[in-house]
Amino acid sequence: MRPAIYWVDLLVSATLAWATFIGSYLLGATHPAYVPLIVVSALIWVRAGTFMHELAHRTRAELPGFHAAWNVLVGIPATTPSSMGWRHTEHHASHTFGTIEDPEWAPVPAWRRWRLLFASSSNFVFPWVLALRFGVVTVLSHLHPALRRHAVGKLSTNDIYGGYTRPPVPPERRRAFIGLEVACMALVWAGLIASMLGVLSWWFHLHRGLLMTLGLLFNHARLMVQHRYRAEGEPMSLAEQALDAVTLGPESPSTAVISPIGSRFHALHHALPGVPYHALPAAHRLLMAELPADHPYRDTVAPGFFAAWRARWAQAGSAP
Repeated sequence: MRPAIYWVDLLVSATLAWATFIGSYLLGATHPAYVPLIVVSALIWVRAGTFMHELAHRTRAELPGFHAAWNVLVGIPATTPSSMGWRHTEHHASHTFGTIEDPEWAPVPAWRRWRLLFASSSNFVFPWVLALRFGVVTVLSHLHPALRRHAVGKLSTNDIYGGYTRPPVPPERRRAFIGLEVACMALVWAGLIASMLGVLSWWFHLHRGLLMTLGLLFNHARLMVQHRYRAEGEPMSLAEQALDAVTLGPESPSTAVISPIGSRFHALHHALPGVPYHALPAAHRLLMAELPADHPYRDTVAPGFFAAWRARWAQAGSAP
């Protein structure tokens, strides 16, 4: 692993994300360049935000200070702190992958087209749900034990299905978990109070919500084709998980943008979850050059993001 690559990538991505966010905000929605700039900004924020996945696989000893830097630059401002990705390891464990205990699994092959669209449309309200979760529920949950259990179990994890319940936060993580909650709460209330005092325009919050919605839509589109979602609740080895995952290739500009930080090599990541994201492209090229023509790994490779989505849409059209 090369920590310098992580730091340079994060700092450049975060700088561009903030620059395009502020630039599009200052232009205003009526400016002809607003729409293209906010789309570009959303895609850059997706790249910066995708580092949350790397945080789940990298210890603080491997990348000293990186978790805190990501939270300050990306996670807390987006009200998606790294604590929301702490249970990502359940997506790799053989006894939980593809089950109700896996927050990143859903019975997608059974979804009809309306269900795919409905799942995507939920991202239009998600930015405001996050504001309520951290701005209001954080406070109330500490006053009511039942609400606290619900907040931790149902409102604290990146969950693409909605049926996942997060277990209680272990004691050694509790202080960090609450610290990130409080930081997000402070940001939500600081923005609200600043607008009430006339220091910050209300347009700022709408602009931020629009950008977050675009970013969440892009990210959700990738998640829908990142797996074949064929698991049926039985234990699956790393090799079996890899064959359920999808590799988006050969690389094209659109695939590289929509699947950043190594996410387009998802099958290889499930086979070798400890490999850092910057080593995945070379590992994939080596495998494709050396593996026999009939090796199952080659079956994980889709022609690209749009081809994978066309296949998903066609499958939804024939779902029972």
